[in-house]
Amino acid sequence: MQRLGASILIAALVLSPLPAAALGSTDTGSTGTTPEAQVFSDAELDVRRLVINPTAAPDTSVAVNFSAPPAAGYDIELEHPDGTVDAIPTEQDGFYLIKHTWHAELTGLRPDTAYRYRVVRDDLDEESAAGPDSGAGDWHSFTTAAAGATDFDFLYFGDAQEGLRDAWPPVVDAGFEAIPEARLSIHAGDMVNWAPIQMEWDDWFAGLGANAADRLVMPVPGNHETYGDSRMRYFRMNFALPDNGATDETSYYYDYQGVRFVGLDGNRDLEAQAAWLDEVLTDNPHDWTVVTMHQPIFSSAVGRDEPEARAAIGPVLQEHDVDLILQGHDHTYARGYVDEDATETPGVTSGPVYVISNAGPKHYQQQPIDDNTWTQNGATQVVRHGQVSTYQTISIRGCELEYTSVIGAKGSNPTTDLGVGEVLDQFSIDRCGEDKLVTDGPIADGGRAPEDRNPDEDPRPGEEVPSEDPTPSDDDPTVAPTGDASPAPDDPETAAPTPDPTTDPTASPTTDPTASPTAGPSDAPDEEQPGREDDEDDEGTDPGQPGDDRSDGDRSDDPPRTEPRGGNGTEGGEDSGGDRGTLPRTGAEAGTALGVGAALIVLGATALILRRRLG
Repeated sequence: MQRLGASILIAALVLSPLPAAALGSTDTGSTGTTPEAQVFSDAELDVRRLVINPTAAPDTSVAVNFSAPPAAGYDIELEHPDGTVDAIPTEQDGFYLIKHTWHAELTGLRPDTAYRYRVVRDDLDEESAAGPDSGAGDWHSFTTAAAGATDFDFLYFGDAQEGLRDAWPPVVDAGFEAIPEARLSIHAGDMVNWAPIQMEWDDWFAGLGANAADRLVMPVPGNHETYGDSRMRYFRMNFALPDNGATDETSYYYDYQGVRFVGLDGNRDLEAQAAWLDEVLTDNPHDWTVVTMHQPIFSSAVGRDEPEARAAIGPVLQEHDVDLILQGHDHTYARGYVDEDATETPGVTSGPVYVISNAGPKHYQQQPIDDNTWTQNGATQVVRHGQVSTYQTISIRGCELEYTSVIGAKGSNPTTDLGVGEVLDQFSIDRCGEDKLVTDGPIADGGRAPEDRNPDEDPRPGEEVPSEDPTPSDDDPTVAPTGDASPAPDDPETAAPTPDPTTDPTASPTTDPTASPTAGPSDAPDEEQPGREDDEDDEGTDPGQPGDDRSDGDRSDDPPRTEPRGGNGTEGGEDSGGDRGTLPRTGAEAGTALGVGAALIVLGATALILRRRLG
């Protein structure tokens, strides 16, 4: 027992994250230029996940984040339009195994100006493969935001999550090819499937490629960013986002050329975020507002409902007439509005537009067309589709906004006959007159089922009538550790992952039933939806899905799927440090932050060493 305890202790020390201060200097302390740097490439320096993120002032600054091997320090060389070069020191956030993440904020920039930058490592020795003294990576470029309201384009992607090597890159490439002048991209959560698996992050960033290094990337965390990492350290390590929200770098806002962009964290603290969002939108000086959140206000997939988000966030969105609410989570496509925003003109509404999209190959069944979370809560779906992966182009042109959803890939039984590359949905928003008008474009393929087709008699995959119990079965891949994994067992040497536990049907929801017309779809499984807020008193509880702060232990989070899960060659995960913030620790963190496979390897090796040494 003593040997086992020592093994576990050593394994925890080996795999646990260390704060940046314990790893050496977090600031290179260098300023000025570095003319002695030898020119290599990002690949030779092993610089990965290079991304630029918005700051609170994207017209005069930009944030750079990347991963790289341990070093005394890295600088960002910034080339100004006149050719002068400054060296900006980076700060180290933490590490995962032998890689670290680093970030820097480039400030004092001029609005609407093109700059070049590159990563420079300044401690290479003569034995390093890249060369002596210091080495510089590839040059990248970006353009700061204009100071005032100016026309621009951006992209919006739903969940990538799976197929990160083969399915995700073509959708991304198609999006940027369709709108090459896009200034930024929005990612509505679930970038990866299992947060501690580092190869998934590498693959997600590789799919974005140079588009991550040259254009602003605006992500929000999904529930899968909490799996195995309840404090979302990996999410926060991989991005350098504004720290001006209600939660540490997982909710934030910034203004870009006449648009107020707001990112929300749908995993926790919804009431606090609602109060903060109300303040952010009350003080909004711009005509346009775009809010991004992973969990939908009105769900579209079988077995899904988010009553807490709808009760806390929904009224704020409606009160402030937010233009676009861009969401993910449900692995379908849906677009609609709240019924009170309908006008007397067919195809024209006047309020917020709610969109759900999916960029990856994972697809879920749609809720019934005539009885779903939208209809039960006073909302209408204008367009709905299943088994399609899409990208969305959005263009701001003065007082008009144009939105287009394009099919990037299709599942085995999609609900549309349109081909890849064809437009699935279009609409426009006109703020030029006294009243805002949202007008449908040509709704491709009907959107909703034709009147003469009874979905109960002829369900199509992606638009199927749910069974009485659509909860995934034991052999459904959605309960496997590589997907929506069960928490790591307390004793990884003897325990094995088990299917999701069953919720006590007598449990009561934590939300006030008067806050929403219904707590969920009528034919959803017996699944309560307690609040997602962090509970500092939940130590020792069974949290079910790792990192999801709901406390009832029910993990029927993934509804029935309409085709097999596609793999993306993931490997065992590693835990990390890099705490940029102070999210409270939860009971889910114990035993789940370590990758089970890596822990077993280290435990076995450590036990062998101790056995030999201790006799």
